[in-house]
Amino acid sequence: MPPLNMGGHCPPPIVTPDFWPATQERYCELLQQLCPEEVETIGRSAGGREIWAARFELRPGAPTVGVVGGMHGHEAQGPASCFNLLSIIKTGRDLKGHEWPGFDRVNWAIVFCLNPDARARMPNSFVGLSVKDVTNYDSGLLLDGERRSGSGDVNPEEMLILGGLFNDAGVDILRHGERADTISPEREAVLGFIERARPTVCLELHAHCAPPQFYCPLTPAPPEVVDRQIEIVDGIVAAGNAAGYEFAPRTGEVPGLSTALYHEVAGAVPMLFESPQGVLDAGPRWDHARIVDVNLFVFGQLAEWVA
Repeated sequence: MPPLNMGGHCPPPIVTPDFWPATQERYCELLQQLCPEEVETIGRSAGGREIWAARFELRPGAPTVGVVGGMHGHEAQGPASCFNLLSIIKTGRDLKGHEWPGFDRVNWAIVFCLNPDARARMPNSFVGLSVKDVTNYDSGLLLDGERRSGSGDVNPEEMLILGGLFNDAGVDILRHGERADTISPEREAVLGFIERARPTVCLELHAHCAPPQFYCPLTPAPPEVVDRQIEIVDGIVAAGNAAGYEFAPRTGEVPGLSTALYHEVAGAVPMLFESPQGVLDAGPRWDHARIVDVNLFVFGQLAEWVA
């Protein structure tokens, strides 16, 4: 493995529960333990790290749900939830030992951690910390210690902390929404995998310092795809609120994200979900277990919608 590009900074040694895997080494252990035959390397990051994915045909002929975790390295709950999903698929229980019925009604295509470069630079969790702790790591800090502002890619040599938005080359994968733009190997790896898997819906996992929320609708997309996004999201939000998860309303139109390309390459309904970071100063407390559970709840709802 090549040397880690930490942007001049090493992440603090934050310990997380066993059901919250957060390192490339732990991901590899779980993949070898739970799905050694299905896992494949779909590409390598800008920093040379393997990007792992797997497909699971649980019911031949059934629709497939795609799930993409770890586009941003400071959002560790995405990969953690993907590995809990893997455990459910293979054992019927999540990594906490809880049963989640109904996940076998569909097939699954999972990208576990799309941006392993950024994940290696980031803390394993922000649960119990503050919003400021997150914002120091999302866009990163410049050499003078000021938070980097604005959007777009960065020069890693100009960063004290190369933020979780970026791969080791300083590319923010999410912000390259044109198919002709091939600037990041991570985006090409995930689009190739989703194109082969042909999921009916493809959910991308993110996190923010706020209640659970869908970015919807994502565009560009045909009107019928936008209508389907809204229908599914509004149904999940209603069910989530009834279950006590306190979802925020969906956003308005969000254009120009690479997430929308899942429809362009595979015909999938593209979806983007933000789960809470669990910080103390952003409303009700979310611990590690409840953050994973809200993601698993969304997965289960998607299975119901497409089955």
